Amino acid sequence: MRSVTPLLLAVLLWSLCLWRAVQVFSPQSASHGSPYNSDTAIPVLMANDDRPLSIFDLYYYGADRWGSWLFLGAKYLHQVAAIHWSPERLTGLQVVWVFLGAWVMAALARRDRYVVLLAYLLTLCLHRQSRYLLLDLSQVYAWIFVPILLSWHALRRVLELDDGMASGWRWPCLLWRSSRYVLALSLALCSSIASLPYVGVVFALEVMRWRLRRERGAWRGWLVPLWALVLTGCGLSLEVAMKRVYHEYAIAHFGADFHWEARLDGGHLLENLAQHLAYVGGLHWRALYLAPLAVILVLAFRALARRRPQCPAPRVALRGLARDETALLAVGLFGMAVLNLLLVVLLEHVRLNLYIPRYLTLMNFCAPLSGMLALYLLVDRGTGLMTSHGAVRSTVLLGGVVLLAWRMPPNRSSPDFACLRDVARALEARAPGAVLLGGYWQTYVFSSLQAGDRALTPLPFAGQEGRTPWNRDALPLADLVVVEYACSNLGTAGELPLRLSQHGCELELVKSRWLVRAPYAFALYRNIPRGMPSAGP
Repeated sequence: MRSVTPLLLAVLLWSLCLWRAVQVFSPQSASHGSPYNSDTAIPVLMANDDRPLSIFDLYYYGADRWGSWLFLGAKYLHQVAAIHWSPERLTGLQVVWVFLGAWVMAALARRDRYVVLLAYLLTLCLHRQSRYLLLDLSQVYAWIFVPILLSWHALRRVLELDDGMASGWRWPCLLWRSSRYVLALSLALCSSIASLPYVGVVFALEVMRWRLRRERGAWRGWLVPLWALVLTGCGLSLEVAMKRVYHEYAIAHFGADFHWEARLDGGHLLENLAQHLAYVGGLHWRALYLAPLAVILVLAFRALARRRPQCPAPRVALRGLARDETALLAVGLFGMAVLNLLLVVLLEHVRLNLYIPRYLTLMNFCAPLSGMLALYLLVDRGTGLMTSHGAVRSTVLLGGVVLLAWRMPPNRSSPDFACLRDVARALEARAPGAVLLGGYWQTYVFSSLQAGDRALTPLPFAGQEGRTPWNRDALPLADLVVVEYACSNLGTAGELPLRLSQHGCELELVKSRWLVRAPYAFALYRNIPRGMPSAGP
């Protein structure tokens, strides 16, 4: 019973944090930190899409860098079980998914699993720079981080295949563990090909751990890590093949391949590095970002001081790292954080987008989490201030729970989201099923807040980015078209064009101030059939 009690308490703490997070980090809460907009609306529209499944649905609409496996599952439930996915409901599903990562990470450090679980919850719930983008529906990071953790755990199980296992069970177990690894890796790579470098960090660490835990001449030598490398190649090949099919389908049906290409920013590397380091230097948790490096150096020097003269110094430190799962987890997370920083320094599109913080989301999550684990390791293993492992763990857990309860963000209603929902309901009531024309940011956001056949069909102006190219077919069939003009920079009520040419159709103004809900204003246009003269305003 004593061994079950800590697990029950951990489940209770995790459940309470999850229940609170679903409320606090909902789009309708101001504590979420990230505004609800058309980018956020696209996953909601994908989950509620009534169209038959196509190759185009394999990725976030019009963006091949973001796989949509989760939205495909939500779409299936919508079509089979008639589930309508509101932004709050889909965000709740995302929050649950990210919270499940806490248990996967705890399984990677079994000795200190409850400390790791608590550190994960503290970073996710209290560190604003992590949560407001990690839990944003318009970002891919939530969907790639947990599969990376799953692939990490599955890879370790593959490499531990020969640990005390009877030969008769080896091949069935190899098949089972290999399947788990390929599935987790496929989820990570299909979510985003940007997962590959982080998977590489994990692979290198686990192979190093496997080698250092075995003497030379161990079972089948390097056959096991080579098999893991083959499995990694299988997962990557699946992603490459799927993306090729997607591009061919998009060209054939929509005239564009929706291909995104990363470019190196060769002439601005020092400028990029300075910008990102200045950003990190302004964060409230900046001390935790450097804590892993400092603690690693302290523990390494301590291990070297105690080494045997006949044993090479680097191997002593590495063997200690290989034996300590928590230390290996802290190093892996810190490696991912450093890799994230390196990538944003090297890639051109980060500078072209004015160094917005979303590109450092994984660094902002992994670095402070690694810092917490590193400080725990320093107190528990490195200083000798507290000789009892149980005393250190109990003190850390109690302090973490108190901090989590004290600093959990409040649930405050977002007036901006309430405004968007009021406008969406007014549009749905006055023009059910109509075509909504406007700027990119003034179309999808409203349609995602509507439901069923009464939802308006969003269509950005010609020349602006359109995520749903099939919606253009609805414009020639519409008699009346709702046009948002105030925030779409089309003009004011007294300066609206009497006629609009959009997507091969001619539209004529019927009423300028058809619906006004500050800051948005909508006009009503009618579709002029080809060859028919204008009737005038």
